[in-house]
Amino acid sequence: MTFRNIFLLFLVLIGVFVVVFSFDTLSLVSASVPGNVSFCQELNISGVYTMNKSLTVFDDEISGSCFLVSASNVELNCKGFSIYNTTNANPQPAIIGDEITNLTVRNCNITLGSSTTALQISSDNNTLITNNTFSSNSNGVVITSSNNVTISNNVFFNHTFNGISVIDGSNITILGNIIIGSLFNGVSVDTCNNIIISHNTVKNTTFGDAIVVGGNDYGINTTIYDNTVVSQRMGILVSSANNAYLANNFINNSFLRGVFLTGNNMTVFNNFIYNGTEAGIYVEKSVNTTISNNSIINISGSGLHLRWSNYTYIFDNNISFSPLSINVTDSLVADYRFLGEVIARFINSKYGSVRFLQTINGSGTNLSNDVKIESNKITIISDLRFNRTANISLYNLATNFDNPLIFKNDIACGTAQGCFNSTSLNVGNVSFNITGYGSYRVSVVSLLTLPGSSGGGSGGGSLIIRPVLLKLLLPDPVSSAKNGRLVLPIRLENKGSVALNGIVVKAAVAKNGALRKDLVTSFDTSSIDILPIGKSQNITLTVDVNTEEEGVYEILLNASVRDPFYQDFAKIFLTVGQGTQTQAKVLLAAQLIANNHECLEIKETLDEAQQLLSDGKEQQGQAKLDEAIQGCKNSISQKVSSQRRNSFTPSTFFIWVGVAILGAFVVGIGFYSYQRWRFQKAIES
Repeated sequence: MTFRNIFLLFLVLIGVFVVVFSFDTLSLVSASVPGNVSFCQELNISGVYTMNKSLTVFDDEISGSCFLVSASNVELNCKGFSIYNTTNANPQPAIIGDEITNLTVRNCNITLGSSTTALQISSDNNTLITNNTFSSNSNGVVITSSNNVTISNNVFFNHTFNGISVIDGSNITILGNIIIGSLFNGVSVDTCNNIIISHNTVKNTTFGDAIVVGGNDYGINTTIYDNTVVSQRMGILVSSANNAYLANNFINNSFLRGVFLTGNNMTVFNNFIYNGTEAGIYVEKSVNTTISNNSIINISGSGLHLRWSNYTYIFDNNISFSPLSINVTDSLVADYRFLGEVIARFINSKYGSVRFLQTINGSGTNLSNDVKIESNKITIISDLRFNRTANISLYNLATNFDNPLIFKNDIACGTAQGCFNSTSLNVGNVSFNITGYGSYRVSVVSLLTLPGSSGGGSGGGSLIIRPVLLKLLLPDPVSSAKNGRLVLPIRLENKGSVALNGIVVKAAVAKNGALRKDLVTSFDTSSIDILPIGKSQNITLTVDVNTEEEGVYEILLNASVRDPFYQDFAKIFLTVGQGTQTQAKVLLAAQLIANNHECLEIKETLDEAQQLLSDGKEQQGQAKLDEAIQGCKNSISQKVSSQRRNSFTPSTFFIWVGVAILGAFVVGIGFYSYQRWRFQKAIES
C-alpha cells in the first residue's frame, strides 16, 4: 500500500469518526424537537414534550440529568412514564429548569435514590408542577428564587430530606399534595411572601415538621388552611411571619407541638389539634395574635402556651383532656373569653408564677392584669371566676428575713386563713398554696399593737438592720348604727431608736374576707413627713357606714415607712347593728333643747352622749342620752308647776289696771254729764 493510499484511508477513518461522534453529540446538544420524547435531552425549544416510554438517567459531561430545560414556555408531560436511576450512585436531578418562564411538568414518576433531588427549578417565573409522583429521592421538588409557583396534586413518598422545598420567592401555592414518609419536613417554604398552603395531607415526618414556613422578616401574607397532618415533630410551624392565617387544619399526633408560631399579626382559627405532648398551640415572640375557636384535645403538656408574646387575644377555644389548658410565660394577654373551664398557669420568669389548681372561666379585657405578677407580689383579681385554689411561687426574694410570713391583702395569712407554704420562706424562691383571690407577698413578722399592749410593728420587704419600732395604738372594738359615722382616734408612736421618715397611713373595711366599698374610710392626716425617736402623732380616722347590712366588719389599717423601710398592720372590729331607736332618741333630745330654752343646760349632756355613741360605746351613750332627755323633761315640768303656783303674773296685773282705769273713765264721764245736766236745769229755773 502506497503512502498516498494510507493517507486517504486515514482521512476516511477520521471522517467516519467525526460523523459518528457528531451524530452521537447531536442527539444531546442539537435543537430539541417538541413532540414525542424517547430519550433524555436538553429542552431548548418552546413547546410541549410528551414522553412515550420510561427513561433512565445517566451521567455525562454535559448535564448529568435527564431533562435540562433551557427554553421558556415548555411543558413536559411524562404521560405516567417513569424516570429512573439504575446505575449512577449520584445522578443529577431528573429535571432541571433554570432562568426560564412558563414551565409545566406533569404526570411524571421519578425515582432517583436517597442522594438526589427529583426536580430542581431556579430563577423561574410561572412554574406549574402537577400530578406527578416522586418517590425515594433526597428531595421531591426544590424550587429557588422563583415567583408564581404552583405545586399541586402531586404524591411524595419516602424522601430522606423534604418532600417540597421552596426558597426565596413570592406567590407560592402548594395545593392538594400527598406527602408521606419524609425524614425531615413535608413542606418547607423559606424566605417567601404571599404563600398559600391548602388541602395537603402530610404524614409521618420522622425528624421534622409537616408544614414549615420561615425566614427572617419573610412569610408575609401566609395562608395555611384545610390541611391534614399526622405523626410529626410539629404539625405547622410558622416562623418570623407577618400576617399569617391558619384555619381549619386537622393536626394529629404531634410529638412536640401541634402549631408553633412566631411573628406579628397572626390568626389561628378553628383548627382541630388532637394528641400531642408539649403543646397544642405554642406562640412565641409574637405581637397581636388572635387564637379562637380551636379544639385542642388530649395534649399531655399544655393546650395553649404563650411565651414572650404581647397583645394576644384568646376566644372560645375548646381545650380538654389536658393537665394544663393555658400556660402564659412572660407574655401579655389582652381580651379573653374562656369556653368552659380551664386550668391556667401564669409565669413571670423574673418575679414568680401562679398555677391554678382548680378551673377558672369567664372573660375580660386584660388577663395579664387580672392575674398580675410583680416583685414579691402576686395579685389575683377579686372576682368569683378566679376565686380558686392555686399554687404561688415568688422568685428572687431575700434569704435573710427575720421570721417571714405570707401576707394576703397586707394581713398575715396562715393555715387558718388559707395559706400553706410548701417551701421555707427564706430560700429566695418560695412556694405556697392559697385558697382564693387576693394580693399575696412574703414579708417579716407583723407585731400588732392594741391599747395596753407592748408589741410593735413589722418590717415589710427586707430585713431591717436598724432597730425600728412603729406602734399603732387603736381603740377597742367599736359599734355603729346602720348608715352612721364613726370617728376614731389613732396614735402612732416611734418606740425605736431611729427617726421614721415618710409615714403613710391607709385604711379599708372588709367583711368575710371581701373589701367593702360602702364603708368609706378617711383620715384627717394620712401622711407624716417625720416621726422623731420617742415621739407620737395623733390622727383621726372617720368611717362612714353607708350600709344596711348588719354584722361584724374589720377595719384594716396599714402604716408604711419609706425610710427605713418598715410596715405595721392592725385591725379594729366594727359591729354594725340596728340604730333607728338611738337615732330617734338623739333627734328627740335635740328638738327638746331647741324648743325649750330651759333645757339649754342639758346640751352638754347630749354632747357627751353623742361622743360616746360616736366612739362606739353604745350602752354608755344610751344611758347618757336617756339622762339628757329626762333632764329636759324635768326642766319643762318644773316650769309648768311654777305657773300653777303663781297665776297672778305681771301681765295679769296690768290687764286689771287697764280695766279699772277704763271703768273709772267711763264713770267719771257719766258723773260729769249728770252734774252738767242738773246745773243747766237750775239756770233755767
